[in-house]
Amino acid sequence: MPSPYTVQQLSKIASDFVVKKRGNWNHEEWEQFCAEVSKFGITLDTEMQARLGLLLETLKVFYVSIPKRVKTVSAKRKTGAKRKPKAKTKAAAAPEKQAGDLS
Repeated sequence: MPSPYTVQQLSKIASDFVVKKRGNWNHEEWEQFCAEVSKFGITLDTEMQARLGLLLETLKVFYVSIPKRVKTVSAKRKTGAKRKPKAKTKAAAAPEKQAGDLS
């Protein structure tokens, strides 16, 4: 399903760009990225280019600083389901009545 808002589309292509380039790009690739962004009807004046550059640099920091994939709750459940159940131990014998018990 396509993103309903341009900001979502912009976020997606920016994060995809950083991942595809593995956090490292040159000026020509930057210009290609700007051309891609301008297809969304965004006017890339000097201020907007600076902000777009900051977005990419911020995403780059996250890209190089955090693990490739974050384990999610559902992924943890799936790995937990693969474990073999623990062997059941025999139930403890019924406790003997002590001298003071009335029952």
